[in-house]
Formats: sequence, C-alpha cells, structure tokens
Amino acid sequence: MSDTKILQAILDNQISMKEDINGLEKKMDAGFEKVNNRLDSIGESVSYLEDDAPTRENILIWKKRVKIIEKKLAAV
Repeated sequence: MSDTKILQAILDNQISMKEDINGLEKKMDAGFEKVNNRLDSIGESVSYLEDDAPTRENILIWKKRVKIIEKKLAAV
C-alpha cells in the first residue's frame, strides 16, 4: 500500500469514530434530558403531596374531635 492510501485509511477511521462518538453523545444528551424531565415531574408531584399532607397538629385536633363525638354518641 502506498503511504497516501494508508494515511487516507487512518483518516477515514478517525472520521468514522468521531461520527460515532458524536452520535452517542446526542443519544446520551437526549436520555439525560428525558430523565431530568421525569425527575422534575416527580418532584412537582411530591411537593403537591406534601402540601396536602396533614400536619401533626392537625392530627391531634382531629383525635380530640373524634373523642368528643365518641363521647356524645356513647351518651345517646
């Protein structure tokens, strides 16, 4: 093989590898974007659930109310 053909083969292989790497990089970026979007939506859902969750004080108030209602029903 002549020197130019060897150099051209090496150059072609480098170009091919660079294109493969760029393709993989694009796929990885798209995958990370999907994962990030999913984590963001899960985070929003969790924050809404935390806002709706009763606090310890609310539970204690409800227990007191239930006891009052139980006493009233027991007296009837």
